[in-house]
Amino acid sequence: MNQVSKISSTAGKPLARRLSLPCDGVGLNFCRNPLCATFGIPPDPFKRQRGAPPAPKGTIRGVVAGKKHEDFFQSQTCGRTSRLKNNRAIAEEHHRLKRLHEFNPAAPSCPDQKCFAHGMEPEKNPGFHRRFGKTAKRDPRWQSRLCAKTFFIGKPARRHKRSDKNR
Repeated sequence: MNQVSKISSTAGKPLARRLSLPCDGVGLNFCRNPLCATFGIPPDPFKRQRGAPPAPKGTIRGVVAGKKHEDFFQSQTCGRTSRLKNNRAIAEEHHRLKRLHEFNPAAPSCPDQKCFAHGMEPEKNPGFHRRFGKTAKRDPRWQSRLCAKTFFIGKPARRHKRSDKNR
């Protein structure tokens, strides 16, 4: 018969996380009390139950408690609580807000969404556009140098035939 050794189920079992992983350098789960000695220092992110290896010396533990989407971290030095944040969601929101400032979607630009010059204003990016005459109402017309589509930049009231009727 084969001799099979008994393998303990606790050996090699990875520790479960109690705090979310830092994402793109964003890690916001720590004591947020500026007067606390552990302000800004991330605590031990793992659940350490009986039988698990202890946290390294000098690691802040604190208490993580609360319901599923209302978890909080309580500092062991000052006792103040802070809501736990999803670091990945905060990093994604930061990138989303940062992208909003890269180009103005309402600014006049090449109408072709596949064109590289789409979203780039003609005045700020003259290498991608050239002047292409004027419209019948004397608004400047532009042409994309990449896809040859034309567009114009009109005045805000360009469709108002009689401005006295709009009062």
